[in-house]
Amino acid sequence: MNQNVPIFLPGKSYALILSKTWGKGILNFKGKKYRIKAKALGAGYAIGSKKIAIQATVYNLLRLEDIAGNYYGVKAGATLGKGRYVVNVKNNKGVTLGLVSQSKGPAIDLGAGLATFSIKIISMRPVN
Repeated sequence: MNQNVPIFLPGKSYALILSKTWGKGILNFKGKKYRIKAKALGAGYAIGSKKIAIQATVYNLLRLEDIAGNYYGVKAGATLGKGRYVVNVKNNKGVTLGLVSQSKGPAIDLGAGLATFSIKIISMRPVN
C-alpha cells in the first residue's frame, strides 16, 4: 500500500567518514498526522556538517506501529556545499521508505555507501 503523502524531517548531519543524521517530523497516515523522530547512520566518503530536509514516500504501511524500527539500504548522491541523496530503505515489517534528502552546509559527501535509518513514534496520538 503506497501512502502517497510524505514524511518530512528537517534535521542536521555530521560526518567524518561515518555520518550521523537526526531530526523530528510528521508522518501522515490515514488522514491523521503523527509526530516521529528519526536518526540515520551512514558510511562512505564524507566530512563536514550540514542542514538537511528529508522527504519520504511510505510503501506497505498497514498499521501505524509498523513504521517504527530499523531500516537498511544503500545511498547514492553528492554534497559540495549543497546536495541531494536518494535511498530506498526497508524494515523487517516490510515497510519501505523512498527517501530524498536535500542538504546545505559546509560538507563534502560523495558517492554511495551503506545507510541505516531508524524511526520512533513520539506519540500514538494524532496532532492537529
